[in-house]
Amino acid sequence: MSDEVLQDDFQDDSEDFPVFLFPLIRTNEMQHRLFLERKRVCALYEDRLISAVVSRKVRIPVEAFEPDGAETFKKAVASGAEFFDIALHRMASVFADLDTDATRDTVIPTVRFDIAVTESDRVLKFQVLLGESPNIVRAFRHLLGDRFTLSEELAARFETRQLKRLVRDEANRTHARSHAGTAPRRSKPLGIAVFLAGVAAFAAAGWMVWQIIDGGNDFWMNVGGTLVALFLGFTLVRHGQGLAAPDFDNVMSRSEVSPILYLRSFKSEDSDIPPRIRTFWDDAISRLLWRAWPIAIMLEIILGIVRFVRFLTGTGSGRVEERIAPVLRRFGPMVAIGRPGDVVASLGAARAYVSDDDWQDFILDMLERSQLVVIQVESTDGTWWEFSQAIAKVPPERLLMMFTARFGSFQHYEEVREKAALLLPKPLPRVIGNNAFLYFDSEWNAYPLDLKYFNRLIAPLAATPVNWRRSLAEFCQRFEPVGRIR
Repeated sequence: MSDEVLQDDFQDDSEDFPVFLFPLIRTNEMQHRLFLERKRVCALYEDRLISAVVSRKVRIPVEAFEPDGAETFKKAVASGAEFFDIALHRMASVFADLDTDATRDTVIPTVRFDIAVTESDRVLKFQVLLGESPNIVRAFRHLLGDRFTLSEELAARFETRQLKRLVRDEANRTHARSHAGTAPRRSKPLGIAVFLAGVAAFAAAGWMVWQIIDGGNDFWMNVGGTLVALFLGFTLVRHGQGLAAPDFDNVMSRSEVSPILYLRSFKSEDSDIPPRIRTFWDDAISRLLWRAWPIAIMLEIILGIVRFVRFLTGTGSGRVEERIAPVLRRFGPMVAIGRPGDVVASLGAARAYVSDDDWQDFILDMLERSQLVVIQVESTDGTWWEFSQAIAKVPPERLLMMFTARFGSFQHYEEVREKAALLLPKPLPRVIGNNAFLYFDSEWNAYPLDLKYFNRLIAPLAATPVNWRRSLAEFCQRFEPVGRIR
């Protein structure tokens, strides 16, 4: 999990930690080669802390996320290794520091919490990923006061991260202002020509590979030519697809129904869902690699051909936007604001490129004209302004929240839930688990949509293991499309 996005106010001691966020539950996958099938889980309640190392197959019951769910959580993890259950009043002190050993093994920055037990020499330890730790830090400060301390290195790390984010955000805003309103070129005839040139480059690469296999002369020249041709092929095909992609004005003028507005932060533009299943093909290839390697190579070649065909047809990307756009297109075209500085138009939603002074007016206008608003919730000011306007202007049953950009992050969902409590008439669900979407009924009651995965046999043949059509089926069945609103 990335640690780039940390909560700004976790160091603010004057503000009480929101009680409705308790308990704070975290899972930390142990990536060390000796512990591939284990994970550390911990739960911080208002009166106790429970931690254990369990099998990756262990699932935390939904009831454990309730304020009185400590016994349920304890029952689920009590058989794990390194288990402990300690009341907060028995904590003499808690010290948080960067865990250099864990960070070296996992490559992901990890925070270690050392708990000194009252009237005992015993010291309990548990780890949390750095990106998942800000609310744990805030909660400990709220619950323990002076008994909780941070190491200078960790405090400096947090401050450095916040400073880097401020500098990066300002740089992004400057870049956006300088490129706002500049749209990448679109031309379907030119796009087709560039695409065909890319296909020709792939054909040339295939011919040179055949020359290498056939034992022709100029071996190294053919190798170099193959690499160059492959690079040109991928570049030209992708640029051709972008040139041929429909633009916002054409889509809006041709459509007879109101559009679907897609809102997101530009930093989540290329987000996808990491694989959560091990497929039949993965198992087969790993087993055959040492016993019958020619068959394993043949299977890899078959999968490679399938992925290559998907790339040529524009269906090979794992970007969530490109996967949900065809599913929702039955209701109307999906549109979005284009990222400033785009050289090649993205596939998925049709892009409108507007100036930095006009983007809010554009959003307000599109909120009035759209029959459905899909928002990728992020912790940026722009996204939250869009979210607040959508709540005010869009009926709740025509709003769909996405959490795919930071899928599986408890920290991120807690941040969203804390901020959304100030805007929504009713709180969001306590936990969404394996869900990546939330939709609402007319009374602002939120309902999560569980991700559905393809069968283990056919998952590798798809662009992503997630079956987006089935995942959104419940929402699509309930949604009532409309014609042009305006």
